[in-house]
Amino acid sequence: MHGLLALGAAILLLGMPAPTVAGAQPAPPAFADQSPDPDLPHSPGLYLLGAAGAGGRMTKIRPLTLEVAGSRLTIPLFNARVQTSERRPIFYAYFDRSLPPELKAAAMGDWDGERENGQPTPGVILVRLSEGANWRFEEKPIPASERIAYESVKVRTGVFRIQPKADLAPGEYGFVQLLSPGGGAKRVRVFDFGVE
Repeated sequence: MHGLLALGAAILLLGMPAPTVAGAQPAPPAFADQSPDPDLPHSPGLYLLGAAGAGGRMTKIRPLTLEVAGSRLTIPLFNARVQTSERRPIFYAYFDRSLPPELKAAAMGDWDGERENGQPTPGVILVRLSEGANWRFEEKPIPASERIAYESVKVRTGVFRIQPKADLAPGEYGFVQLLSPGGGAKRVRVFDFGVE
């Protein structure tokens, strides 16, 4: 008799929902910044796929924000922090619009906007940075001969795949964006990288 009661109690327990901790919430999805899968959420910014030492992972390029002195910009580095051996490297640009709602509050974007025509952000150009004690380039105008053409393809909402249209020679490069002056000194944002 006791065995039947115990069996009945076990069946009742198995049919009951598992107890939950009061106030417990499921963990929100995390950023997958190093994943090469463009469908996973990445914090907004520009990434290089397959940087030196990163294998097939993504590496986020931390931009430099610098003031322009006159018509010239000096970048105070000798080598870009992110390097690649690829002659035609692949980049991914992520915007806030690519994120699920629960991650948007935690996102801090480096890019200032998105155009639907396939350009990753207004006013961004790719240039080779001259080498020497410092890197310099003319801020305005930048001749077409100094600009490097690149292709920008929309992967999904808020995500673009960017690749130079021709092989890059070894050297230092940067995606350069002129920021709004806002009544003060002119500033630029430089996403620098090197080709080994």
